[in-house]
Amino acid sequence: MLGFLTVVIMGVVAYSLLREGALTAFTMLVNVFLAGLVAFNFWEPVAGEVGGGLQGTFLAGHEDSLCLMALFAVSLGVLRLATNSLAGAEPEYPPAVALGGSVLAGLLTGYLLAGFLVCVLQTLPWHRNFMNFDPEVRPDVPGAKIRRVLPPDRVWLALMRRASTAPFRQGEDPGFDPGGSFEQRYARLRRYAD
Repeated sequence: MLGFLTVVIMGVVAYSLLREGALTAFTMLVNVFLAGLVAFNFWEPVAGEVGGGLQGTFLAGHEDSLCLMALFAVSLGVLRLATNSLAGAEPEYPPAVALGGSVLAGLLTGYLLAGFLVCVLQTLPWHRNFMNFDPEVRPDVPGAKIRRVLPPDRVWLALMRRASTAPFRQGEDPGFDPGGSFEQRYARLRRYAD
């Protein structure tokens, strides 16, 4: 189910960026990556602060997903405004480059966006195997090679883990998810089993 939704998100994003041009599509790819980097590096402390205020309300347990989405949306909005003000007009490219670049950047942007959204879904307090999601990769199970890339949460988490070790590192801070335990940690802490 999540694999199908990933393909749908990729198609929708590619189509919408195809209409905007190759430069805009590429800048959105970079913007989604940077907004995700900001969100994944700062959401845990923000959620910790917000969590106390949400106890006893219907939003209790949702602070992680709310903070992730809010940080991502605000960062993406600011980055989009900045890139639109810097490049007000789309440069002329040969039609094949414009079309191919827009589609490729749009598909990659959609893939990264889907990876981010699957990670947000993992922080929600619901069933451990929501939408047939399995937080573990078992090499002996049929389709294990596909699970490494679809749904794209594992690729997104690896990108965030790698990128956070340099730009946002503060002193001895190891960066985002140094042990690579995000999926198992949230499967255990947030979600319930049968």
